[in-house]
Amino acid sequence: MKLVYCIPSLDSAGGTERVLTNKVNYLAEHYGWEIHIVLTERQKGAPYFPLHPSVRIVELDLDFRADYGCGILGKSVAYVRKIRTYRRELEKLLMHLRPDITTSLLSHEIDFLHKLRDGSKKIGENHFYKDFRLGFIAMGRRSSLLRRCVAWLRNRQLIACVRRLDELVVLTEDDARAWHEVRYKTVIPNALTCFPERVSDGGAKRVVAAGRYVPQKGYDLLLRTWEKVRREFPDWELVIYGDGEARPELERYAATHGLDDVRLEHAVNDVFDRFAESSLSVLSSRFEGFGLVVIEAMACGLPVVAFDCKCGPGEIIRNGEDGLLVPAGDCEALAEGMERLMRDEGLRRRMGRAARSNVERYRMERVMKQWVALYERLLV
Repeated sequence: MKLVYCIPSLDSAGGTERVLTNKVNYLAEHYGWEIHIVLTERQKGAPYFPLHPSVRIVELDLDFRADYGCGILGKSVAYVRKIRTYRRELEKLLMHLRPDITTSLLSHEIDFLHKLRDGSKKIGENHFYKDFRLGFIAMGRRSSLLRRCVAWLRNRQLIACVRRLDELVVLTEDDARAWHEVRYKTVIPNALTCFPERVSDGGAKRVVAAGRYVPQKGYDLLLRTWEKVRREFPDWELVIYGDGEARPELERYAATHGLDDVRLEHAVNDVFDRFAESSLSVLSSRFEGFGLVVIEAMACGLPVVAFDCKCGPGEIIRNGEDGLLVPAGDCEALAEGMERLMRDEGLRRRMGRAARSNVERYRMERVMKQWVALYERLLV
């Protein structure tokens, strides 16, 4: 089988990039399929996550993100010009490759993918929740009425384009329900890259979080929460792993408020080892597409205290059994959940064992069988 995936870039440590890399590596290694990944952005370096040697990269170097800081008018003019070039180049590539399936991660190509006549089946993958654009606008500093209207219109355009695809794949049942306008859709969750042998013993006085330093991840809320928690637990520490533009601001907040028991570390490749060295994980996100870091922490035997945000945590965590769900954005409730587990090592261990058992369903081989079944069904 021959597959083409379209994604802006692979040079960052984001969850979407990691999920796609793991998937194509598995398909290339275990099935021997021919896979091409089309990148639209100017890459800052090699792919952050290593790719299987047989996976081919096509860099179009259109650099849409260079226009992100422009005003709406300038950005729109540049977008129209670049999208025309993108359509021409992608159609030429697909006519040459003749893939069986072409997949969009709902980026720029979604505007025209259904119009391309290369003969491949067209799939969309949503790695956020349906209204993620409105979510980004809502937490931005320039959340004007005009920007909200543009985001709403863009969302309507996205729905119209997705409806014309052969299939939409989403990560959660919650998101599938939100896409009620789309007839052909499938739920396939993210997969664990591995099921680690090393697990937490629940004894370390360390709380861990992982993810990009961006407003979406809610680390500003987590630091505010930690100010409350640390008063009762001065011998514990909070360690966050990630990269991103919000890190300096978070470092200033921690320094200003005397949070010397907070460590803001860079992203690491051995995140499973970092989880195993901790006793509790926290998800403070304002929204997610799934919450890959949640199942990774649980696979290491960590209970997770999470905001019950859209989308994912509520479908992964069994509240009170293998972790705790608290109302989204409620720092008081998040602090109470953390404190409950921090003061009870026995409870942490029991929930940790249950968490590891729960996420067996996300093993790579199980999830990949769902992908292969989908691809084969589309080609019948």
